[in-house]
Amino acid sequence: MQKLKNNFPKVCIYWYDAHDALETGWHEFSEIEKKSRLAECVSIGWLFREDDKKYVLIADITEGEEGGRVTVIPKGWIKKIEWLVTSHSTVY
Repeated sequence: MQKLKNNFPKVCIYWYDAHDALETGWHEFSEIEKKSRLAECVSIGWLFREDDKKYVLIADITEGEEGGRVTVIPKGWIKKIEWLVTSHSTVY
């Protein structure tokens, strides 16, 4: 296997997403209050692009110039970002 030819930083992004809290129908306000929350998500991958509105994360990269499992996360949904550093690796 060849070394990947990209300079994208590796990141772990903690973020919030919309959550379908209740099934269709009528619900008491107390039940809505208890279950109305955001989904808390964690995504790990290469930071492909960033602009003033979003981060574009790629989870899989080929030896060529292709990426897969692309996630676009609005900046306003970000809880925190950790920049990952690899100090060493072992190839099996």
